[in-house]
Amino acid sequence: MKANVLWVSLSIVVIAIASAYWFLPGRGVNTRTVRTIQLMQNIFIDFDLLQEADVNTLAQSVQGVTNALELNRACAAFFTRSTDPYITNSAGYLSVDGLYCDAWGIPLWFAVTNTSMYGRLNPQLKEGKGTPFVIWSSGSNQTNDFGFGDDLFLHR
Repeated sequence: MKANVLWVSLSIVVIAIASAYWFLPGRGVNTRTVRTIQLMQNIFIDFDLLQEADVNTLAQSVQGVTNALELNRACAAFFTRSTDPYITNSAGYLSVDGLYCDAWGIPLWFAVTNTSMYGRLNPQLKEGKGTPFVIWSSGSNQTNDFGFGDDLFLHR
């Protein structure tokens, strides 16, 4: 009887430890959704680390760019060229053609806040603190739903 109680107790402890390990950040759960969200977080971290002058330079460099792919490429190039030693979070996530792509291999969507594409976006995507652009992923269906449906974005 004592052996059965010990066996059940030990099993519960092992299951609890394994479950905790599975759900710790950066451990176990590594889905396409998680990887895509991490990429968007890293882009925003790099943006947040920019000095005021660099933010203005980036804003000016994307001013007038309305094509989502060109905006994606311009932001990626800006962060890649940065000489600031802290701007390293998103540089390793570029595809061979210089774009930020989600875990499904589809380029992330970027929209400047004063474009017609921005007007079509899910209102939740437009909430948050100021960046000169918003970012979202097409999600698992790999179709741009402008922040609706299965599209992925971060609340900032």
